[in-house]
Amino acid sequence: MAKINIWTDGSGTALTSPGGWAAVLVSGDNRQEISGYLPRATNNIAELTAVIKALELLVGGPHDVTLYTDSQYARYAILGIGRARKNVALVGEVMRL
Repeated sequence: MAKINIWTDGSGTALTSPGGWAAVLVSGDNRQEISGYLPRATNNIAELTAVIKALELLVGGPHDVTLYTDSQYARYAILGIGRARKNVALVGEVMRL
């Protein structure tokens, strides 16, 4: 089983402003950095997008993943804590992955 460490981050201010996301995936000597632009994004949308984009890269599992995030919102979504009132589709995507 592949051991993979993932660090994610996202930034945004309002649904009328652009945002961005990034992730770094490390497995042994392999490292991959990904990032993207969101035309309209809150911070929570950008944080969840970073998690989703990183997890989508994992194929041929199972994988032993440790995910690092500075977002309590993303952490709660990953752990299934509470009920999403906003960004329901993104939280659902995190749970699916």
